[in-house]
Amino acid sequence: MEEQNTKEAEEQFKLALKINPKDADIHCNYGDLLAEMERWEEAEEQFKLALKINPNNVDIHCNYGDLLVEMERNKEAEEQYKIALDLDPNDAYIHCSYGDLLAEMERNKEAEEQYKLSLDLDLNDAYIHCSYGDLLVEMERNKEAEEQYKLSLDLDPNNADIHCSYGDLLVEMKRNKEAEEQYKIALDLDPNDAYIHCSYGDLLAEMERNKEAEEQYKFSLDLDPNDAYIHCSYGDLLAEMERNKEAEEQYKIALDLDPNDADIHCSYGDLLAKMERNKEAEEQYKIALDLDPNDENAH
Repeated sequence: MEEQNTKEAEEQFKLALKINPKDADIHCNYGDLLAEMERWEEAEEQFKLALKINPNNVDIHCNYGDLLVEMERNKEAEEQYKIALDLDPNDAYIHCSYGDLLAEMERNKEAEEQYKLSLDLDLNDAYIHCSYGDLLVEMERNKEAEEQYKLSLDLDPNNADIHCSYGDLLVEMKRNKEAEEQYKIALDLDPNDAYIHCSYGDLLAEMERNKEAEEQYKFSLDLDPNDAYIHCSYGDLLAEMERNKEAEEQYKIALDLDPNDADIHCSYGDLLAKMERNKEAEEQYKIALDLDPNDENAH
């Protein structure tokens, strides 16, 4: 049904553009739809056409910036956000989006400045508080991060992603019972989120509740069988449970999905060493070090 609605929407945009090919808003909205459909190059074409017609439209610059982030063209995305903020320095959403980009680029101080500007403009946006919380976690300022997550949940208590992020923080703070409570709330709100199941599985594994952890990893893989991290985490659990052949199978799947992940190679190496297949283990450690020379576990 959703796919049908999307096709109908695209047809309407095409008809509208035949009638008025110089309407920047139609081009922009069509670009948004194409971006949602992950047809990046076509979306970019629409945003460029929109900006050619109306180069001073803040929303178009911002939406084009959002697309460029998805396309991992971060420098160009930054340029679009800067233009948008020059045109409208009082738009909280743009400050937040620029903050998200800066955080992704590990320019944390600049990101924090953007989040603060965003919150000065809109103190009641749960997403901004959560994004700022995520940054503070990255900066190891956990108490401040917790404050932001709590503010975010006060504003949007039914947001599964925020509960999950708060749970991740509580794990980091070794407050496992509280973390479990947050993951359970998140899964009640969204039982079809693979990431939350996996995060809860990681916690249960940490608490040595292995059967429950395995159940969560299986749920997670049913929802997203192409996530290398989940396969690796499940492999780690199986290794801990001395189910080495099954663990090896999970590591192999993980490496098929992401052969450039040093952590997976290292974990697979640990398993092979445990199985006394030392030459193969050494090979995995070498690959891990080639991918990440600073990986202490592979030395």
